[in-house]
Amino acid sequence: MTKTDLMTIVMSSSPALNPDILLEVASFVSWEDSSALFSVSCFLYLESPKIVLQHHTVCFSTELDLSTFLAFLHATFDDKRVTYVCSLHIGVLPHSSRCDKLLRLLALDLARMSSLSSLYLTDSENILRDVPHLSSNIATLTSPQRLSIPTANSCSAQLLRTLQSSLAYANIGFIPDSSGVEDVVIYSEALGQPGDWSQYHPAALLRHFRGTLRRLECELWCTHPTMTPDPALVYPEMRHLVMRCAESLPCTIAFVRAYPNLRCLSLSSWEGEDGWLPDGHTEQREINLRAQAAPGQSWGVLHEYSGSLSDLYVLGLVCCIERARLYNPVPGHIHLLDPVLSYARPRRLVFGHTLEGADTLLDVSAAIRGSGGSRLEDLTLPIELQSKDKAADVNGLMHALLSSLEHAPLGAIQLCIDTWHVDARPQRERVRDVPPPPLRPRSEDYPLNAAERSVNEFDVSEYVHRFAQRVRTLRRATVRVIGPRGRWQEVTLLEGGGIRMEEKISDSPWQ
Repeated sequence: MTKTDLMTIVMSSSPALNPDILLEVASFVSWEDSSALFSVSCFLYLESPKIVLQHHTVCFSTELDLSTFLAFLHATFDDKRVTYVCSLHIGVLPHSSRCDKLLRLLALDLARMSSLSSLYLTDSENILRDVPHLSSNIATLTSPQRLSIPTANSCSAQLLRTLQSSLAYANIGFIPDSSGVEDVVIYSEALGQPGDWSQYHPAALLRHFRGTLRRLECELWCTHPTMTPDPALVYPEMRHLVMRCAESLPCTIAFVRAYPNLRCLSLSSWEGEDGWLPDGHTEQREINLRAQAAPGQSWGVLHEYSGSLSDLYVLGLVCCIERARLYNPVPGHIHLLDPVLSYARPRRLVFGHTLEGADTLLDVSAAIRGSGGSRLEDLTLPIELQSKDKAADVNGLMHALLSSLEHAPLGAIQLCIDTWHVDARPQRERVRDVPPPPLRPRSEDYPLNAAERSVNEFDVSEYVHRFAQRVRTLRRATVRVIGPRGRWQEVTLLEGGGIRMEEKISDSPWQ
């Protein structure tokens, strides 16, 4: 039975449903449909708002939405609906005197929302500045466990200092203030205390939640590479830390001290996302390595790292990482993989973006041949040959990878090699004012190059069989070869040692 069917029964003149079932229906009726439900009967008018407010996020981003919501809260004589609100999302509201007045009324209600567990302020900096009572009343709440303020600056930082609740989750993104801060990150100068960077480190600014915070997601939060917060600020419950557009020269020891029990770390800087290394990256890595040399000054193990290879290199983590998901490993930086893996020694290694070039595949093979691959149980590796690889020996590349994994306790591998870029035929890309190439270029005009011939000669099924024979722990494998020229092969190692092969040849001469 669909939601529409249930609503039809509920909205009928004589619903054959008892009150408990009606309230159960109310728990998943959308917020938009709830007003119709309230009008069915006196019972639902009085009782279903409690269920709806407990199961749905109230979201408003227009003056009309806010006005309607406030009227709904005060539609009964006892105003109990205010105490039922569990999740509130205040969107970007228009700047007007009427809207400010409505926000001041909302501020009064917020102080009484004793069940509020989740609060999302899309335009936090503006509304907290324009309606100071909103900030002070939010600060008095003790019930919120989840807080999201993606457009924070000085007003939002003040709220974080005074908030009395015990947050378990925080999502904070910083923006520049109106004074013209150049970089889109939080600087102490933008918050009124020049030079005092350590007070705006996540560990310092969120100190009131250090006994309860379990997950922190932040964006554009700049930390100083050497100035660290008070080492006594420890978050024993913190398990997940996500930092997007973060400082490109992070101070690792500050995070180790603040979050000693961290399990999952995701860090990406602007430089890392763009695939380049900042000035001073080698020096910062050495600083981070030295700081973790003393006993108890490093994590024992991280269960997961997700981020760019260059950012992980600069972090200089000396602990093992159970699962490593690496993004943007550009060819010029793949040499960083060997020193990173020598410490991380992951059980699962995933390259989240396609690697480029035959040389890159050889570098990966070299990096996992030693201690970096000694614990490797699961590998996901997509590789794409480039136009400069027209003379590449695909068979040699693939067997070099196999040789590098023979010592590993590998149980699963997903491998894809794409030869699209070594195809010498003109590509069917229409450029303005330039006619497209002929639909079917003659094969004799564009003979297979060495790389394409080596792909044709590469026996994927035999390769998977040999892989299973030489890596005795292997249980699951998928090897896909794309090319040459419209050909597509995929061989899967099945449980029990069987092989399944799929092969396609495109009707078009272009893949």
